[in-house]
Amino acid sequence: MSGGSSGCSGGTGGIIDTDESYTFSGGILLGFGTMNETIPTGGNCTSMSFSAGQTIGASNAAFTTSVSGSVVVYAGVNSVSTVASSGMNSVTLANGMTYYYK
Repeated sequence: MSGGSSGCSGGTGGIIDTDESYTFSGGILLGFGTMNETIPTGGNCTSMSFSAGQTIGASNAAFTTSVSGSVVVYAGVNSVSTVASSGMNSVTLANGMTYYYK
């Protein structure tokens, strides 16, 4: 795995799957699932159980998940956890997921 990791195991395919190494720079990346093989340079991965409907991210960016899982891939924030979305702006994306931001 390239980039950082914190308790994430590799596997075939995953949240982000590329055939080449790549670097994440600028913006914020949040990915949710059950496994991840490729972590972008400049990104991190953490093992944490979550259920559909939980809001996961950081104090300045988060998603309400539509799936249950055990892995969060992230970049552009220092760490991820469940967060309270009160006081954050929100936008509902075309796929029905809600993104929260400050």
